Amino acid sequence: MNIFETLSSILKNTKEQKSFQINADSSGLNFFVSKDDFQNLQNADGDNYLLYQFIHLQMLVEQGQASSLPNGFSISTEHAIRLGEEFRALFKLDKQFDGIFSVSISAETFNNSFSLRVIPIRPDGREIQNYRLKGGMLQVTAEESYLLDEPTWSAFMAVHEHTALPPDQRTEHVNLATIQILQHAKEHGVKIDLAHFNDFPIDKANAVQVAAEVAEDGSLRLAPTFNTGHSAQEIASRLGQIRDASNVASLRIGKSIVVLDEQRLRGVREIIEHHTIPKHQVQEFFKSPQAFLDASLVDLDTGFSLRVRGAVKFVHIPIGATDSKGVDWFNLNNLVAPPEVLKGIIKSNEDLEQFRKSLETAQGQGADVIFFDGRNIDISDAPEIERVLQEISNEGFAHAEEIETVVPNESAPETERATIEVEQLAACDVLSMAQNSWHSGELDLSVSPRTPFSYQEHGIRWALGLAKASQQPQGNDRIQGALLADDMGLGKTFMTLMTIAQYGQWQKETGKTIKPTLIVAPLSLIETWEAEVEKSFHVSPFRDQVVLLGARDLGKFKVDGAQRETLQSFDQGDVLGEDAIRFALKAGKDFGLHRLDMPGRLVLCTYQTLRDYQFSFSRIDWGIVAFDEAQNIKNPNTLQTRAAKALKADFKLLATGTPVENSLTDFWCLMDTAQPGLLGTWATFRDTYITPINQAPEDEQDQVRLEIGKKLRDDVGPFMLRRLKSEELDGLPKKRIFTGVIIENKDDLQFDPLLSSTMQGNQLKSYDNILKDFYVLKQSGQAGSKALTALAQLRAISLHPALTSGDGNPVQDPHESAKITCLFNTIQTIKNRNEKVIIFAITKKLQSMLKIWIKKQFGIDAGIINGDTKAVSSSSGAETRKGLIEKFEAKEGFNVIIMSPVAAGVGLTVVGANNVIHLERHWNPAKEAQATDRVYRIGATRDVNIYIPALHHPEHTSFDVLLNKLLMNKVAVSDAVVTPQAVTEMEMTRIFE
Repeated sequence: MNIFETLSSILKNTKEQKSFQINADSSGLNFFVSKDDFQNLQNADGDNYLLYQFIHLQMLVEQGQASSLPNGFSISTEHAIRLGEEFRALFKLDKQFDGIFSVSISAETFNNSFSLRVIPIRPDGREIQNYRLKGGMLQVTAEESYLLDEPTWSAFMAVHEHTALPPDQRTEHVNLATIQILQHAKEHGVKIDLAHFNDFPIDKANAVQVAAEVAEDGSLRLAPTFNTGHSAQEIASRLGQIRDASNVASLRIGKSIVVLDEQRLRGVREIIEHHTIPKHQVQEFFKSPQAFLDASLVDLDTGFSLRVRGAVKFVHIPIGATDSKGVDWFNLNNLVAPPEVLKGIIKSNEDLEQFRKSLETAQGQGADVIFFDGRNIDISDAPEIERVLQEISNEGFAHAEEIETVVPNESAPETERATIEVEQLAACDVLSMAQNSWHSGELDLSVSPRTPFSYQEHGIRWALGLAKASQQPQGNDRIQGALLADDMGLGKTFMTLMTIAQYGQWQKETGKTIKPTLIVAPLSLIETWEAEVEKSFHVSPFRDQVVLLGARDLGKFKVDGAQRETLQSFDQGDVLGEDAIRFALKAGKDFGLHRLDMPGRLVLCTYQTLRDYQFSFSRIDWGIVAFDEAQNIKNPNTLQTRAAKALKADFKLLATGTPVENSLTDFWCLMDTAQPGLLGTWATFRDTYITPINQAPEDEQDQVRLEIGKKLRDDVGPFMLRRLKSEELDGLPKKRIFTGVIIENKDDLQFDPLLSSTMQGNQLKSYDNILKDFYVLKQSGQAGSKALTALAQLRAISLHPALTSGDGNPVQDPHESAKITCLFNTIQTIKNRNEKVIIFAITKKLQSMLKIWIKKQFGIDAGIINGDTKAVSSSSGAETRKGLIEKFEAKEGFNVIIMSPVAAGVGLTVVGANNVIHLERHWNPAKEAQATDRVYRIGATRDVNIYIPALHHPEHTSFDVLLNKLLMNKVAVSDAVVTPQAVTEMEMTRIFE
């Protein structure tokens, strides 16, 4: 039973239980109880169901999505419409309006009498003429109301604001912009009828660019293009719709309407006026187009790096050790085939299982196309893919010749997921160029109040030398970047900032323009980078600092009305040239002082922002680009990785403590981003480094891995710098690891009986039921992929039975789980020492249950850091990850904080705690090591204790015991590129043997 079914069951059986009262007003939703009840809830007393609601509201306060009242909480309309399903079910706000919304439209869009009205219509056709909108709620009667979602509420508000305008402000632009918002809502699933505007999408041209074509006589013909995805030919054929006296325009192009404001219309007219460049001036035009066109009206100075070839539809390509066909996986120009062709490609159960695994990965990464068995296959229609796979499973496997060739569906959506296409470069000889690049001259360390450690100065000299060497010969055969792979906690951020500062100073001294700098980091580290800039310099070396996030500066540099750039129109084929790409950020001279790419500026952004605005980022000429926690771009199949590879920069510095998280493919991808061609193409790399490991006998693989890892380390030479804390830091406290499982031949692990527990009662019964059900399926030959589902259930039950079986009460008895009892005993020993502890848990429901239990058991209001916790401060006053850590550390003595190893496992420093409990283990030992190293780094003064509780089964090897042993026995080699491998699903299925 999932969480929503559980809550539904709870709601049916708890009608008499107390619940927060809710009312809506013009500002949002208010949740309140009596003052006595509220006081009890603050002391973790009172009705369990009410307490569960209280904890959820309190978590929203910490996340900046709610504010406290004397006896309750208030959630603004902005956040109310974004509340998730679990919250809506818990507070009985999950009832949905089951009708449709019809938009009544009067007059034409160019008429100032144009008006709109939204009318809700019930399933039986009855119109609701009288309704109210308050706090995100659609109130039909006193007894009937619905909490709307964000797209639906936005549609209502757009119409409301338009209605409030005086007639003279209802211009065609305003009218069309309102329709555009309604169309956006419809695209996001709102059942809304827009009459004749259902079939006429509206685009706003946010920039005017120029396309050029050489005529037969050698002259150059210029035509305007926009960021709407329409080709120059389509636009040119509609320019006759522009009226001479008009200062705005709307062009009907195909089945869409493109709106031009005054500035963009002037740009179009500028190109029309100079539409022909004579043959004898063509070369001069390409050298200096601003001599022919007004650069304040037409975007002329942006362009892609040498590695970028344009935009392509995003295709997922399976890549890994088993990919031995020598596939040119950057060849994206093949025809995309419909799902039906799978009936000729999939010829066995093994093929079917392999495709399903690739499909799951590709869909998780948002791909619309998958490359499988040498074919590009359309997977954008998930139900259709599933139908075909089900038919294959039911009907057996056909031969390829039995399947007819099917013509791709020409009515497919015009807007598709896009990515930058980058060339995969062959091996180039840059190793010798880097051998003598070390910076041996003076460093101006006076710019910083901090004195670098000797190994940090070494790192600065290494990176600075390579960055200066990158200014030598241009082209692909030049030094372009490097990998700073120091162990976590050695100060990679400080070294990076000092390198950037010294490089900028050198540029200034040599008379070069100081280009803008880009820092790409996980969301959780943006605040850390801001703080590090302030701490690292007496005076900032940057002109200014921009944080390119929605809650910060993104709005200032985003073109009005522009959507993310990963959605492009591919009307003219699978590849878009630069003139057909839609750009969404203000980059280039056209935007003057409002441009993002100002010289000397420091830009901070997340990997998600880089992904969403990759085309704009790739047109900017950056100085140094630094990638923090660069393992975020280890996968060649993600949009953010391709965006990172495409960036145009003097020098790219990738920083990560884990250059290999899952496989050597990670390392190739990182080095291919930093220094393209150093390790050759993927096929060359695979054959040189991966195939020998795969072909080695099982009992020799560890030794072969070690040898290959050392060879790889030598082959990258000075392009990677890696040092370990154990080698570089004198006086670092001891790190002791305690487990609840006896592991032989592991001197660094200590068995602690306090961490060992045995399941019993309901927990044992629930666990055994899963085993029995699976064994029945296994004996009947129906187990198939059910093993993964069974493993997930065993994992959850091992934590607490309530995670899989709701029994009517949202707040469970913690002692139903022997592992939680064990956790409490461990926390108590830490409390007795008056120390602080981090509990790592992945599941959000478990996190909220822990928060309640810890409040009751220890009187501690434990903060939670997970994916919902804000990473940077905003006007809402939300608790940020950094802020929660500071509050946790500021409290004297004993304290507890709960973290997700996924959300907080990188970058954050928590040296105020010296105890870590890995309650819910991560499959990947590298990820777990990242989480542990939040406390084991520079600044730690007390010995660090790592606790790993394990739940045992009285008769069988339990889930915890097997996972613990597998994780502890993974190979870890410090002097090679090789690092621990993640535990595989196949390994874990030994539980069922």
